[in-house]
Amino acid sequence: DARRFDEYQTMSIPTGISVPGAELVLRAQTLAPDPSTQIIVNCAGRTRSIIGTQSLVNAGLPNPIAALRNGTIGWTLAGQTLDHGADRRPGPVSEAQRLQAAQRARAVADRAAVARATQSDLAGFAAEQLSRTTYLLDVRTPEEFAAGHLPGFRNAPGGQLVQETDHTVPVRGARIVLVDDDGVRANMTASWLAQMGWEVWVLDDAAAADFSETGAPASAVPALPAPVPLVRATQLAQWLQQSGPDETAVLDFTTSANYVKRHIP
Repeated sequence: DARRFDEYQTMSIPTGISVPGAELVLRAQTLAPDPSTQIIVNCAGRTRSIIGTQSLVNAGLPNPIAALRNGTIGWTLAGQTLDHGADRRPGPVSEAQRLQAAQRARAVADRAAVARATQSDLAGFAAEQLSRTTYLLDVRTPEEFAAGHLPGFRNAPGGQLVQETDHTVPVRGARIVLVDDDGVRANMTASWLAQMGWEVWVLDDAAAADFSETGAPASAVPALPAPVPLVRATQLAQWLQQSGPDETAVLDFTTSANYVKRHIP
């Protein structure tokens, strides 16, 4: 199941194991060591199962691999019963399997023209912060991130980042730098972002000692140059009536789905 663990617990396919999207290439060989074992990837509907299945194919796993059509929704519509409250997770990955998965993931990232970064590059990116937005993202699980991460990085599990990029990376044309501690998850996530047209880098030289910050990082919010002026709805309505859209522009920053439901004229 390629969804987040909390979604998986809500409803899942019987016997299915929770392996969020960015974890699949890292953990598939541990879960299915026999290359003849059929691997079925599901999510609630389509998106993450298709991306997850294609990730395994791109990485060159020898197993027969398929996405479950319409996921848990399709399972329910077919009259089948779902599990609720399941907690099945994959076990540890051996070093040999991690190395093989890292080689596969690096090859996929290289084919997608993912850029490589070092910590000295991060200093250069930081120096450009007034003219260029750079997102520093750790694509591991929230539990791993909380246990230790690089200072300045935020957590964005890779599967969710690929599916909902605009939620985490709202600035169009921004630079994205990804990191993990295994050489698999960042490269696989970056390969998708690169194919989506993002400038994406993978940090290559992070050592175990660099993952020194624990818990959730403090949000860095820049100081406002001046108090933000506020306008009442009645005043805005008057401006729109008197001047029209050529002189008063109303910008709605909600999601497009909310905008379609209703918005200020």
